[in-house]
Amino acid sequence: MAISIIRGRLSLFQYPQGINLHKIFYTPERQYLAYGQTGIRGEAASGFPTVFKYGLPTWRANWGMNQNDRQLTTFLKIARHTDDTTLVKRAGDPAILAWKDQQLDRFFELGGLTTKQGRQFLVNLEKDFSDRHLSLGGAADLLIATIFLASVMEGDNDHGTKD
Repeated sequence: MAISIIRGRLSLFQYPQGINLHKIFYTPERQYLAYGQTGIRGEAASGFPTVFKYGLPTWRANWGMNQNDRQLTTFLKIARHTDDTTLVKRAGDPAILAWKDQQLDRFFELGGLTTKQGRQFLVNLEKDFSDRHLSLGGAADLLIATIFLASVMEGDNDHGTKD
């Protein structure tokens, strides 16, 4: 018996003996089966709670920042509160999530982008991610949803930034 997630629905299927499920399931389904992670589908099915709880409040709180810093701060706040399945896939181990959370907690403790220490920490963290071929693709998807919803909700064509 196997579980498949197709078009946002969980389904049970009986596969014949000898079928290689690794070839049948694509990455999100394998991660769900292996780690219980629902990824962006779970986020969408739940009504995008990360966008509403962290993305939009962070976006609004940083209204006066330039566009790049506002987007980056919001992205990193979302990343801190997301079990990013793209990151898990790239790392090959869900333990990467705890490490990511520790790194982002430290970044925000240092003052984030508002301090020289926070900016330098982020430069070093980005190098570490790049060297290890890590990606926060799920958080990036949620950032896009955040910016879109903020623009629609606020009728804000310039995204509320200085530039």
